[in-house]
Parts: sequence; C-alpha cells; structure tokens
Amino acid sequence: MRKHLSLMWVFLLVLAVVLPQLNADTASQEQRIQQLETLVKDQQTRIDGLQQRLNTSTEDKVAGKFAKKAAADDPKIVAGYDGGFFVRDAEENFKLNITGYMQVGVGIFENNTTANNSFYANGLYLTFDVYIYKHWHGRLQVDFAPNHQQFFGSTSWGNPIVRDGYVEYTGIPMFKVRAGNTHVPFSITGQYGENEGITIWGDPYLSWTHGRDPGLLIYGTLANMIDYSVGIFNGDFSVNNNANDDFLMAGSLRFYPMKTKDGKMDKGFFIHVGGLRSRDGERQSNGAAGVIGGAATFSPWGRYIYGGNTPNDAAGTKGWKTGVDGGFVFKKDMGPDGKNNLRVEFEAIYFKFDRERGTWNGNQRLPALEAYSFYFGTSYFMAMGKTKGMGIFPLFTFSYAWVGNKGSNSNLVNGKTDTQQAYTYTFGLGMAFNEHVSIAFNWIVMKLDERTTYGGPKSTAGDVSGGEEHAWFVQATFQF
Repeated sequence: MRKHLSLMWVFLLVLAVVLPQLNADTASQEQRIQQLETLVKDQQTRIDGLQQRLNTSTEDKVAGKFAKKAAADDPKIVAGYDGGFFVRDAEENFKLNITGYMQVGVGIFENNTTANNSFYANGLYLTFDVYIYKHWHGRLQVDFAPNHQQFFGSTSWGNPIVRDGYVEYTGIPMFKVRAGNTHVPFSITGQYGENEGITIWGDPYLSWTHGRDPGLLIYGTLANMIDYSVGIFNGDFSVNNNANDDFLMAGSLRFYPMKTKDGKMDKGFFIHVGGLRSRDGERQSNGAAGVIGGAATFSPWGRYIYGGNTPNDAAGTKGWKTGVDGGFVFKKDMGPDGKNNLRVEFEAIYFKFDRERGTWNGNQRLPALEAYSFYFGTSYFMAMGKTKGMGIFPLFTFSYAWVGNKGSNSNLVNGKTDTQQAYTYTFGLGMAFNEHVSIAFNWIVMKLDERTTYGGPKSTAGDVSGGEEHAWFVQATFQF
C-alpha cells in the first residue's frame, strides 16, 4: 500500500514539474504561429499590391499600344497613291486626287506633202479632282503642251490652257448638275481624251464632234440601264466666251443592255445616240482648228483638207447647224485569267450646215452643206508576263468622211462647192510595259477624192489635196 502511495506521489511530482513547462511551450508555439500568420498576411498583401501594379502597367501598355495603332489607322489626314496621288481626311469629307499623263512622239511624212517631220508633244496633262462632303466635285485639267499644229511649223509649246474646269453636284444619281468647261454630250469619240482613243490621232470627221465648251450640263442614270446627258453651251469651243447671243444645245443617251453578276450596269457595252443644234454667226472654212460651223475636215494629224483659198470660201457657213450621232462601244475581258481585252467601236455622224450669207450673187441664201461620216475601230490587248498591265495591242481603224451639197461643182454663182471625201486607214501596234508606260506605232493611209478643190498631185505647191498620203507615228505615253 505504502509502495503504491509512493509511486502516486512520484507521478504527481512529475506532473507538477512537466505541465508548466508544457503549458509554456504550447503558449510559445501559439505565439509563433500567430506571428507566422501575420507575416504571411503581410507578404500576401505585398504580393497583391505588386500584382495589381503589374496588371495596371500591362493594361496601360496594351491600351497605349492599341491607342497608337488606332491613331495610325484613323489619322486626321491620309496621303498615298491609288490610281493617282491623293490626300484626304479620315471621314473623306475632303479628298484631293492628282493624276496626269504626257505623250511625246515623232511623226514622219512623205517628202512631197506639206507636213514636216517633227518630234512633238501631244499632251502634258495635270488633273486635279477635289471632292467635298463626297457629293461636291470640282475638276481642273491643264494641258501644258496644247499645240495641235505640231507638223506645220507652229512653236506654241509652253502655253498652258485649261481643258476641264468645272464644278458639279453628284448627290442625286438621277439628276447631277455640272457647270463649267466640259465635254459636249454629242458624239462618242468626241468625248475621248488624248489617251482614251484606239489610235494616236483621231479621224477627219472628228472636226465636227465639237469636243469641250463652257456651259451647263445635267446628267444621270435612269432605271439602272440608261445614262443621259443634256446641256446648253456657248458654242464657240473650249474656254471661249460666246461670240453672239445664241447657244449650242446638245444631248445624248447611252443604253446598257447587259448587267454584271451583281445586277449593275455593265459599262463594257453601250449603244449611243446624240444630237446637237446651234445657230452661229458666219464662219469661214479656214477658221479656228476644229471648226464645226465651217464644215471643214482635217487630216488625222491636223492639216485642213479645205485649203482656205477663195474658191473654198463657199464652204463658209452661217445660221443653223444640226447634227445627229449614233454608235456603240463594246469592251470585253477575255482569256483564261481575264487579263486580255477586246475593244470594238462604231460611230456614224450626219450634219447639215446652213449658209445664210450673201458673199456672192447678191444677198441670196446659199444651199446648205451636208456632211456625214462613219468610223470603225478595234484593238485587242494581250497580257504578257507577270507585271500588271503589261502586254501588246494590235489595232485597226477605218473612217470615211464626206462634205458637200448635191450637184456639187465649183460654180460660185450657184453657191455650190466641190465635194470632198476622205478615206482613212490606220494600222497600229503598241506595247504596254506596265499600267503607266506604253509605246505605240501608227501607220496612217489617207486617200482624198481627186475632185477636192485644188486637188491634184501631192507635189502641188500650196494647200495640197487629192491623192493618197502616208504618215508614220511613234508615240510614248506615261501616266500616273
């Protein structure tokens, strides 16, 4: 018994010594745990702060990068090249396009003709197109080499003239309005620029097509198949003020029978009709180049077929001139990749010129002169190589022009004038090196009726008419 009591006291003594120490160790461990928890919380707080700062910095950098990209993608002013040089704002409320082209070449003629072999500039054009709020458009086109008597000793290089100079509103597709110096809407080929025709030069009948004139033009598209144009003009040719109180009236319709895959008008094929009427004061046959009132015709390179001497003055006109025009243009992309192109065009013109003048035989009204012509042209562009726009293009055109009055002869008392007619054939071959640079060769054969006033051998001195003439031209074109 005593032995058991001794053992119990020993156990209690051990507990008395050990328990306080255990309690102290437990308290110390809890305190350390609390300190560690506090330290962990502090570290977590610091880590969270660092992470937040890192995220903010990354977001700022990314946002800044996208902001810079957005600013680059949508600047206030954009400049570049797209078929011409341009400058525009981001919303395209203002846009300026600058395009141009120049044509230089050499013409060679038979030795016994009046034309002189010569290097020449056919045109040095610079065109400015300004678009304001998308629907207002202004155009200024300047020719810095307007000389069209290149082969007859003229030295008028370097006298710039305005070709196009107009302002228009295009916001209503069916009713667009244009005011200024622009093409008269009469013929097909008469509305071509120097770089738009099949051949280097036009044909004799082009002197009747009038070209440009100051005036007011209304045009638009109807029923997604008809383009119309109608206008009133001075009638005294490009950039000239009116010489009398009368105006020239002209209009045309173009019918597009074919549609594209998306249902729009196929501009590659159209049928054209046009009309022109004007009342003029007296014009002599040897008036300004391109005389329509004088019923004059010209060689493709600009020589008057009517010489302008006294017997020819019976061709001078005064009063009404009336013209009608009809034809078609067909253009078709061909070949396996659609890079080749066939072009075919035809045009016929008829004019009547009054002669309300009394130069001869008192004050009588002379019989009206008539003029008619037809023209056919074709070319085929064959793409070559990998360069865009590179290829060769053979071409051929034929035209016939006639001016006179029934029973024509040189009897001035009866007011009759010798008939003149011209057959013109042009054979050509061209090479396009790319979309901007090309070179073309044209061989022109012009056969004149021997009955033309002052007709006879080509070697006759003075204003030579009659016989057959040959001319050769090589011309380079650069456009941007």
